[in-house]
Amino acid sequence: MAKPGHVIQLTTYSKLIGIKQDCAPIRMYVVLGDNERVPLRVSDFVHYHSIAQRRLETFANRPPETSVGEPCGHCHICRWSDHCRTGWEEADHLTLVANITRHQIRRFWEAGISTVRSLATLPAASRVPGVQTDTLNRLRHQATLQTAKHDTNANYVETLPLIPGRGFARLPRPDPGDIFFDMEGYPFFDDSNNLEYLFGFVTVDDGQPRFTPPQSSRSTCAEDQESERKKRISTTLTPKDRAKTTRDGPRDKRSPIGQLTSVSEARGPL
Repeated sequence: MAKPGHVIQLTTYSKLIGIKQDCAPIRMYVVLGDNERVPLRVSDFVHYHSIAQRRLETFANRPPETSVGEPCGHCHICRWSDHCRTGWEEADHLTLVANITRHQIRRFWEAGISTVRSLATLPAASRVPGVQTDTLNRLRHQATLQTAKHDTNANYVETLPLIPGRGFARLPRPDPGDIFFDMEGYPFFDDSNNLEYLFGFVTVDDGQPRFTPPQSSRSTCAEDQESERKKRISTTLTPKDRAKTTRDGPRDKRSPIGQLTSVSEARGPL
């Protein structure tokens, strides 16, 4: 699926080409990840593009007296990232708090909390509109740890309380028959398909981990779509052989998505 940013970029190119050749293009094309070419009518997007262009020009012609950079998805390629980082550290900006979001930062600003230290020293019973209590406590504790690190240069670890049904408590209790499954894939195997090429199980036998490939062949790697399909089928069958050695039967430690993927794509005659 084409992203809005890609369409805006193509519309910009189309308008520039139209100015150069004195004739606006009728269509532009987005090439998707599977090499499908999706045609788009330039006239369907050119008016929105003009509105967005005027907004950008208005903003650029009236820059704010002061501004602060905010993290975004382009920070890792932005040439100003070091400059922003320096400014955040000098201002003790809330963006330094690990795993905080821009929405949460705005809610804190509205509540008069603008620095990592002010968040760290927030009383435990405080409430911030728009931020859930559990989230507020987590971010306050994180800010406390980071402030202590800044002041003493020592690393601090805060042990979180055990909460039934949360975190590792959601895992089933260990069992001798536990099976850990993993597979690796290559998304650009050919023009229209990816390839899940490496399958395998890890079990614990006599206290030692042991890797077991699928039963379909001696090789652990699939080299084409057909061998991948056979390995998927054998992968869904292999855990049954271990049921006899456990008290609760085999328990797959994959995510639900991984389980559904293997079952749904492995159907079909061998």
